[in-house]
Amino acid sequence: MSLQLSRRARRLSIAGLAVGAVCAVAPALPAHAGPAGSGVRDTAAAPSRPVAAHPAPVLDGFRLTHLPAGLGTPSDFAYEWDEVAFCSRDWESRHGDGWRVDLTVETLRGDRLTSLAALRGYLTDYLEQGPDWRLTRVTIGHHPGLRTDDRVFWLVRPGVAVSVRIDPERYGVAELLRTARGVHERR
Repeated sequence: MSLQLSRRARRLSIAGLAVGAVCAVAPALPAHAGPAGSGVRDTAAAPSRPVAAHPAPVLDGFRLTHLPAGLGTPSDFAYEWDEVAFCSRDWESRHGDGWRVDLTVETLRGDRLTSLAALRGYLTDYLEQGPDWRLTRVTIGHHPGLRTDDRVFWLVRPGVAVSVRIDPERYGVAELLRTARGVHERR
């Protein structure tokens, strides 16, 4: 069933739901420390680091082996939109009087995700993009994918896809791709 709500409104409408067994996850890493009480973190020069010092967090059967430095607090969500099930982990940090999303990693599962073209079509609709949505081809592992300056997505196999979105004001395309290439399916 398609709801005519913005993506953020869809997320907020399900935020109160418990995360189901589909999103069985390992304990999340603690938030990275920043300047106490300031509400603002300067991470522009903060180096990224692999998560090797701790067990890699897991989201819906995928290990997240690289995370950017300076991420805020993680939250998990499980929801469905137009017959595709999502498991999502968002890292959010304080920004002024509010919050901003630093990083989102999502798994998508659904029969309609049969090819990269089908995934693109689905995400074009879901993200409310127009037909002129500019995407660049990339390879994540051995999987072909597509990216913008703040999002990359790829088909792991028919029926299973991953999407990674990063805050472009804090991190660049190189960090987006390092993070995406650190997402590995557990087998």
